[in-house]
Amino acid sequence: MNRIVGRYLYAPTDLVNFTISEFITWMDRYAWERPGEIEPDPVSEELKIIQDKGIEHERAFLEHLAAGGRRVCDLSAF
Repeated sequence: MNRIVGRYLYAPTDLVNFTISEFITWMDRYAWERPGEIEPDPVSEELKIIQDKGIEHERAFLEHLAAGGRRVCDLSAF
């Protein structure tokens, strides 16, 4: 979750977390709105490996689409 000009921008991970538990999303937002009051749990080594594998998969899939002649739009600047 990121905050841009007073609005929240949710990442795919935020949506997955919401489907698992609305409380996770609520706590993430609480942490953003009240910095220093609570601290999120540190990212475990296992979760870091899963995140890295997910990013690797997404990158490979985008490369596959581009190699197949598909147009791929990079929205990372937004």
